[in-house]
Amino acid sequence: MIINGPAKEPPSELSTVLKRCGWLSLKPGQIYALFWDTILSSDTADANKLMGRVMEIHEAASKMGIAHSFKTVKTVKSAPMAMKYPELVV
Repeated sequence: MIINGPAKEPPSELSTVLKRCGWLSLKPGQIYALFWDTILSSDTADANKLMGRVMEIHEAASKMGIAHSFKTVKTVKSAPMAMKYPELVV
């Protein structure tokens, strides 16, 4: 999730929802990531739960009037079977 506009601390309610849903801060106040590949690799039946995490954040941010967007990016493999975070490739 990318918060549009200058980076600033999100409201505590949004921060709480982000943490509860497993989102990580890559650029505080502006870019947050949910590493869906690790979620799905542990249990492929979690696809609906994964989408629920995204929608919960979208609904919370929209309710608070926070302009935001979502983008899917490809992570860079640093070693076989290991992912390197948070270095991302668009």
